[in-house]
Amino acid sequence: ETSKIYEGCFRFQAAHYPGHFLAYSKPNQFKLIPVVEETDDVICDFILLNYETMWKYMTIEEVLTPVITDYQLVEKCGVFLDDLIKNDSVRTYFAQVRGEELWDLEGWEMFFGAHFDTFAYDTSTRRVRLLTPAEQLDKRLTACRDAKAVADVIAQAGSELGELPLSSLLRLAGTLVDFAPSAGDISAMVSVTAGKKKVVGMVPKALGVLEAAGKLNITVVLQAFRASQALTADFTTADDQRKKDDCFLNLAKSIKTLLEAGSTYPVSLLYPFFALPTLAAEGKLLFTQCEKDLAVLDPPELVEHFHKAVAANAHGFAEAAGPHIVSSIEKFPAEKQGELLVACAAYDTCRKAAV
Repeated sequence: ETSKIYEGCFRFQAAHYPGHFLAYSKPNQFKLIPVVEETDDVICDFILLNYETMWKYMTIEEVLTPVITDYQLVEKCGVFLDDLIKNDSVRTYFAQVRGEELWDLEGWEMFFGAHFDTFAYDTSTRRVRLLTPAEQLDKRLTACRDAKAVADVIAQAGSELGELPLSSLLRLAGTLVDFAPSAGDISAMVSVTAGKKKVVGMVPKALGVLEAAGKLNITVVLQAFRASQALTADFTTADDQRKKDDCFLNLAKSIKTLLEAGSTYPVSLLYPFFALPTLAAEGKLLFTQCEKDLAVLDPPELVEHFHKAVAANAHGFAEAAGPHIVSSIEKFPAEKQGELLVACAAYDTCRKAAV
């Protein structure tokens, strides 16, 4: 149908979804929207042109992108600037569309610097490459000023969100968790909550990438665990809980992989993982890694570790550690022995060891 706003323009309504119109959403999406409300970032009115005249309306980004992409099929690190400006498409664009001479070196460097979210230019080698979709997304997210802006970019992101490295996801998590909505700003709250759910869903994949590259370590998993805890703190619906459980189960698998590989860590570093489902159920695995550390601790510290495992619902760890602690009962002051046995009595293994 013809546009009601711009003369000579058209709007395209979906045949099977009346009231939904085709819209261009910056930077690179087409989608159907239920209500025609144009903004600076969403356009629903289009002009039809003869294909042969299309090039007159192209931007320089639209000219450079396919050219650089072709070069990157051969050289992943990009194209030399000298080769780029010799390309026929580039030279034709400047001569017939812009009507000016090719830029000098300073002009090109200024252009690539201004379009850092699309191109990566190395001044030392004078090579330029097109950023991957994930890199472009990361640049846009980094430029966001607040959590609401971050959430809006996340909402528009596609599969490239799943390609972000864990370091970027952790940065996003910090921004979203620190969000303090103003009174009555329901829209921002909804957007940020939706952003949290999408980020949590990407954490396991990012951990898998690190594991495949041999870069997974306890510190990284701990950072991911704490970020996931913060992101899911206000999850309430059944679907939210399922996403939370899936994330934590994958975190448990990651730490279990490290522990089964024979890595040994101080027991204090493993506290946060005591409550993870897989590790809590298989507490002996945790205890095996902590046993040497526990053996050299003073009695009061042994009790402290035991209580922390109990508080974290890591029953498997508590049952494995209980006999170890009870076997050292003579090391405890007399006034502490009764308190320790009462604490251990909640676990069958501990009770048997105490008899």
